[in-house]
Amino acid sequence: MADWVNPHGRGKVADFVFTCTRTVRTEDDFDSELRITFSNPSDGLQAINASHRIGSVLALPREAPENDYLPEWRHNVLLRPGGSYEVPAEDRNYFFRVRSTTVDGRLLKAWYGKIHGEIQWFPSGSDSGNLQFTYYLNPDSTRNMEFDPRENRFENLDVTERIVRP
Repeated sequence: MADWVNPHGRGKVADFVFTCTRTVRTEDDFDSELRITFSNPSDGLQAINASHRIGSVLALPREAPENDYLPEWRHNVLLRPGGSYEVPAEDRNYFFRVRSTTVDGRLLKAWYGKIHGEIQWFPSGSDSGNLQFTYYLNPDSTRNMEFDPRENRFENLDVTERIVRP
């Protein structure tokens, strides 16, 4: 469905599970933690630092890694009066694996994807905070991460939401 699950959207499967804890004293004084977990034991996230390679428009490898996905990701954002948010790393990206199926501890199939850029978490400014990231999902059970914008399954996107780069 390419959407958040109920009550925030029409999605049916919660591949990523987002948990936020925060203490907001004022707009510029708060502590917060964003935690991402997954629905299946072999699902996970793997950070990769990359930038555009010479001779290629691809910033990341063509295939997602087979192993080393972490089942949990945490990010803390703390702000005190007069301070500032942490600036996201420009070259941090992620691969992820979801909808994993295993038998006797052996991975049979999974869906792979990538997140371009840092997962941005802004815990203040609204009741629920703000989460932003750009992701691509390949639902054909291969680790291929090449992107074809003509095959985008998101429909009726605003101009600012359309994905146009690999």
